[in-house]
Amino acid sequence: MPETKARRVTRNTLALYGTEALSRLLSLALTLYLTRKLGVEAYGQYSLIVNWTAIVASFSDLGLNVLTIRDVAQDRKKAGFYLRNVLVLRFTFSTALLLVLMGIGFLLHYELILKLGLAVMGGRMVLDAVAGGYVYLLQAHERMGTQGLIVTGSTLVRLIGAYAVLESGGGVVAVCWAWVAASVVTVGVLAGVGARSRWVPDLGNGGSRNPSRP
Repeated sequence: MPETKARRVTRNTLALYGTEALSRLLSLALTLYLTRKLGVEAYGQYSLIVNWTAIVASFSDLGLNVLTIRDVAQDRKKAGFYLRNVLVLRFTFSTALLLVLMGIGFLLHYELILKLGLAVMGGRMVLDAVAGGYVYLLQAHERMGTQGLIVTGSTLVRLIGAYAVLESGGGVVAVCWAWVAASVVTVGVLAGVGARSRWVPDLGNGGSRNPSRP
């Protein structure tokens, strides 16, 4: 019996809500652990780095999310075309934003640990920009459950990584590297999902020569 649209929407909504709730719980656990382990001063430095990164990263989407999801949902053969353009545009723009993030550290005369943290988290921002191209396609194909599982897995890797580096004697910058490691894993998993779904960046002109699976 074919799945109705209402049932598909309900399934995707519940899957996304459930995995997002779990991801938030893991993020809360990470915050509680970091506040206890880092202490007031170091956690303040960490929070400053994370907040600056979030502010700068908010400019990296370029409105490509809505455009990609809308067009690919209407014609799934365009997946390769949009994947190519989103990856190129977001990688290029987020790299420029990485330089902006590093420049903020110098312009505001931050101490070395903050400058290093901003540079490391800027690298993570670039990785997340690349991951966004695949996330858009998952949403266009209504695979929110897969998206949610990947996001939750990334949060878990971040939590485990932060615990490992801090228990080994690392500090704020080491925790930032744990974010980078989680983003590397996320990009790898998303690229694998994309390959299995035949989402290959189209290097030709026009549509994709590797149409995605319905």
